[in-house]
Amino acid sequence: MAEGAISKKDAKLSKKEYAKKLEESPYPSVSYEIAAKLTKKTGYDVRVTVPGHTQRGGAPCPYDRVFASRLGSEAGKLILKKEYGFMVGYKNREIVKVPLKDVAGKLKMVDPDASIIKEAKMLGISFGD
Repeated sequence: MAEGAISKKDAKLSKKEYAKKLEESPYPSVSYEIAAKLTKKTGYDVRVTVPGHTQRGGAPCPYDRVFASRLGSEAGKLILKKEYGFMVGYKNREIVKVPLKDVAGKLKMVDPDASIIKEAKMLGISFGD
């Protein structure tokens, strides 16, 4: 879900009323509120991830939001179809399901001479080398 998503009920509030509601909320965003409700309802630990922050260390941009929505949508479809034991990934510009047995516990090596690595280093991204 988009970080700025709000309920229909909250959308009817004035900016002032909504700001006050946010100040009084124990959650930093609606994502955390929904995660808490899902945890309570299912008994499973639910975690919130902001893709832009984890990928680039910055705020999510429109691309991140669309990408996260696509991944979340596909993951939701797998759950609705009771297809467990998969992760969702991105391959050839498509969202795909990948069996966990194909990826869990396996190292995926990246060629240190790959153009994306060289470009990242030119931008000052450190790989610990």
